[in-house]
Amino acid sequence: MANERMEQSRKRWDDRGEGGTSSQSAHNMGDKARETASQWGSQLRQGMDSTREGMAAGYEQAEGLVSRHPAPAVAFGFGMGFGLGLFLALALRPRQEHAWSDWTMPDSVRHLPQHLRRLSDSISSYVEEKYR
Repeated sequence: MANERMEQSRKRWDDRGEGGTSSQSAHNMGDKARETASQWGSQLRQGMDSTREGMAAGYEQAEGLVSRHPAPAVAFGFGMGFGLGLFLALALRPRQEHAWSDWTMPDSVRHLPQHLRRLSDSISSYVEEKYR
């Protein structure tokens, strides 16, 4: 079955006129790969050049804006830094799970179960000592 697929593939390759010996087809494939890589490289270079030009133009525009309006630019930078710092501090702090009762109930009511346990322990120890 695998041999049949290989033969069909080879036959399709030969039908396209690109067949021949295996070394010739490998050479053709290598040429095509080089050509494709060259095209991709030139497209990448063009994209990087246009990005570089766009970034330079944006930098010059921002530089002009800051030189015309220095106080608002400093205030904006301070605000952005403060906001980002606050966001990171809140995002990276250790999480503490609090129940709703932690901030709605008074301490005496919130700690009532612990007080009742201590009371029951003290009563049981008193009874044990009294009736020994």
